[in-house]
Amino acid sequence: MAENISETMASIKSTLRSIEIQLTEGGFPSDGLADFKASIDDIRLRIWAVLTAGTAEEYEAFSRRFRLRRAREICRAVNDDFGHNGVYLDPAELDDLREEARKLVAAIERAGTQGGEQV
Repeated sequence: MAENISETMASIKSTLRSIEIQLTEGGFPSDGLADFKASIDDIRLRIWAVLTAGTAEEYEAFSRRFRLRRAREICRAVNDDFGHNGVYLDPAELDDLREEARKLVAAIERAGTQGGEQV
């Protein structure tokens, strides 16, 4: 097991070095930078959760809270996109998004009536 972790760490370090070089040389596309930052933050938080969680239940609770925070960020970004006319979706995509948003609002309402603690 330790060998796999060592190999994984070496791979991560190598990847980070490669990304660092691309960033410093200007070879990283600026339009993908926000997604890259979000991905790095996601990885960092997940690893921190695993390292600090004493049990699988604690990790699951952390993961649920993290997904909720991420969902909030995504909702804000999508709302901003719509507010600035920066999003084009065909009618079928809009229908799908509308339906998922309705389901999410209903789930939030149910959670709110249950005390809001357990999701």
